[in-house]
Amino acid sequence: MTKFVLAYNKRTAELDVLEKFRDSKDAVHRRMQLAETHVGSDWELAVLMSQDEGTLRSTHQRYFAATV
Repeated sequence: MTKFVLAYNKRTAELDVLEKFRDSKDAVHRRMQLAETHVGSDWELAVLMSQDEGTLRSTHQRYFAATV
C-alpha cells in the first residue's frame, strides 16, 4: 500500500501538502520535517495508507473538499 503524507490547514480547510511514499519510515520522517514548518493548532499532519490516491480521496474526503 502507498503511504501518503498530508499537511492540512484546519482553519482554511486547504490541503497544503500531499506526498506519496512506498516506505513507512520515509513517510514518518517527512511528517516530522513538516512538523517543523507547519506549527500551530491550525495544522493537521498525517501519514495515511491507501491503495491509491483515488481511494484516499474517497475515504478521507474532508482533506480534499477545497480541491477542485
